[in-house]
Amino acid sequence: WIDVTTLDAAKTPSCGAGAVPLRGIGNEAFVCSYGGESGKVSEQVVGRVRKQAFTVRLSSSGAVAKREELIETVCRAAEQVAGNLF
Repeated sequence: WIDVTTLDAAKTPSCGAGAVPLRGIGNEAFVCSYGGESGKVSEQVVGRVRKQAFTVRLSSSGAVAKREELIETVCRAAEQVAGNLF
């Protein structure tokens, strides 16, 4: 799931208390877990590039993916999104 909005229309997305800052992915980017479906591992990256905010979410069955692998995958996807927004 990928969402891009202008900051004029929406406030900057946030991750909450468990957010880990990311460098090199847009401005003010963070990775964190989010409440996805029950029984699934769910991670997201939120950030901004200029006047556009983006959110990239990824979920997987806990048996299929380890949390670290899911974080790596969602961060790579966020790099692509941020790169296209520049």
